Amino acid sequence: MKTKSISWIILLMAVLACRFTAAEAPLASVLSPQGDAPTPVPDSTPAAPLCRNLLPIETDSTLTQWNEAHIVCAPGEANQRGELFVFLPGTGATPQDYTHLMDAAAEAGLHGIALRYPNDESVNIDICPSDPDDNCHQLVRQETIQGVDVSPHVAVDSRNSIEARLQSALAFLAAHAPAEGWEYYLGNGTPRWNTIVVAGHSQGGGHAIYFAKLHPVQRVIAFTWVDVRKRELASWITDMPSATPAENYYLFWHQDDQPIAGYQPDLMTALGLDGFGSPVIIEQSIPPYQNTHALVVITPSPADQIAHNTPVVDFALNFDANGAPIYKAAWQYLLTLEAPTAAAVPTPISAAVNAVKMGNSPLGYIDPEFYSALNLVTFADADMNAWLAALDPQTGDFVSPDGRDIFIDRDLTPLRVSFNAPEFGVDKNGWALYYTKDVNGVPQIFRAAVSGETVTTENLTDDGIIRLSAQASKNPLLENTRLLYARGGFSPDEGNIGWLDESAPQTSETIADKIDRGARWIDGTTSFAFVRDGQAVVYETETKTAQMVTDTPGEKTYAYGWLAPETGGILLLTIVDDARLEIYADNGSAPWDLISTLTIPAASAYSVIGSPEPFIAGGKSYVTLVVKKNTNYAPAEVWVWGIASGAERFALRCDDGQGELIRTDPETYIGANQVFVYYNTIGREQRFGLFRCNTGLAP
Repeated sequence: MKTKSISWIILLMAVLACRFTAAEAPLASVLSPQGDAPTPVPDSTPAAPLCRNLLPIETDSTLTQWNEAHIVCAPGEANQRGELFVFLPGTGATPQDYTHLMDAAAEAGLHGIALRYPNDESVNIDICPSDPDDNCHQLVRQETIQGVDVSPHVAVDSRNSIEARLQSALAFLAAHAPAEGWEYYLGNGTPRWNTIVVAGHSQGGGHAIYFAKLHPVQRVIAFTWVDVRKRELASWITDMPSATPAENYYLFWHQDDQPIAGYQPDLMTALGLDGFGSPVIIEQSIPPYQNTHALVVITPSPADQIAHNTPVVDFALNFDANGAPIYKAAWQYLLTLEAPTAAAVPTPISAAVNAVKMGNSPLGYIDPEFYSALNLVTFADADMNAWLAALDPQTGDFVSPDGRDIFIDRDLTPLRVSFNAPEFGVDKNGWALYYTKDVNGVPQIFRAAVSGETVTTENLTDDGIIRLSAQASKNPLLENTRLLYARGGFSPDEGNIGWLDESAPQTSETIADKIDRGARWIDGTTSFAFVRDGQAVVYETETKTAQMVTDTPGEKTYAYGWLAPETGGILLLTIVDDARLEIYADNGSAPWDLISTLTIPAASAYSVIGSPEPFIAGGKSYVTLVVKKNTNYAPAEVWVWGIASGAERFALRCDDGQGELIRTDPETYIGANQVFVYYNTIGREQRFGLFRCNTGLAP
């Protein structure tokens, strides 16, 4: 009994902290410079979104109480969706506490009304805890919304109810601003419910949910809300039938808003949202957030603010470098169920995300490589054994607990020597694994063919020449896989670039006097890219010719090419002066065209770029990379960058965000519904740990 009492007190204290007072912060002003005076109503549809004040008493002369202004917003002339956004503030709040949200709705093409209504006392704190009636929450909400006298705790008549105030506001706007299209949302003098997106914060969120139970609305969104009685959800949430189907319900909360956040899984179940996917953390994803119906935010609240207000209240918001609320894209997704335009997405999305750790093997997961077409990953462990594992395409996790599904081979060349674990190669015969392993103390290239659980290995080379860092081609049109390697030295930087065809491994070609941080196949072609004398070079194995494709200033130290949907041809990236990426397009001659330069986002703590690799998602090219402290194995952040620069740039930090940890070699896996990014951690308990991040990028 004592434990129950303490838990209930904690809940009350947390919800009590959600109240608003005028002293908390200066209220953001509405767009009108006249304060509470309404902006003059335009006589034509505005070309751009327009938000202004509207006093309740102007819409109905009897509305003398709760007379702080509604906010009404009309979208721009070319951007109207034919949907009305109705927003209900939290306890003690007024519409002027939510101006950024209303602006975002108007920009997304919705008409909007942030409604002033009776909200003086908290349903969960002031009213229902002392009432023995288990229906207390429902009766308070019913009277507030409909104006019927059913609760002894509130006195809301039919003119002051939420429904009546909304109807009065719409009728006034339809009559006084006919060019703006408000009449569309009225049918026979009453609101057309199926055109309305209703949302609310805290107490207003509960009203929004109750509203959707009464009327078949287009969509309902509850920001940081729950009704709790005796440590369980209030009975009306599950018992009351809903005029709005479950697929139209959405939830939005902050993970630090405890204990309210702790009840959100139960609330999802009660509202029937479990079938629409798990909650998605906004900071680790992008619109459309895997089409989930539950969004979670994790960025800490600004100083002196509480998590309950941070996702939506003006004075508690976090802002990006461009001055936009960091959750604006998420708001607009909820309002429209569409990905906002690139300009509406914070650039970059810079908050660290909660990547999750993969597998439970104490021997770790070294240098994983992925074959998305078959949902497979290969890696080495700390004893330099090679393994193959199956992946769940929905979650990106191992199918088995430790990922050690099929044993491939043992005693691979140590990573500190070869700098590479097994790689997938693909040709017209299928796929195989390629890696280096010592033969009489000399690293040689091996091939492993896998059929079911049967593994057949063979050494392709055995001639006493050192071969390290084997890289296999992926070209299903080739008769056989071709292999790149560092030839002749016990460090990749000491050897030459060599390549061979596995059908004739005894015949190999030597390309450069010195290899500079590796060479990489251009998948789907017979070419590979590398760096020579500080510039990028593309080598064609069919003609055995090399072409220097860059001539710009700056020391190039990495080159990686890919077939890109943006051009239908080859794009190539290079690291320049360790501090930026340059993207080049094949123009049929040398040098290639420099089409984009990507610098490190200001949100990053570090200054050196490493391990970039391209991938394609949703018909666009992206790059995974680390931004690290220095050029060695060093503390680093994991990022995903789009290849466009300037205003259209996309940048997403994609790691666990836990302090100065060495993170290396990000890789991608194209799952069923999104792209996953994986990376290794190095040091102490994190020795070759494997972490997975959800990017939210559609395949």
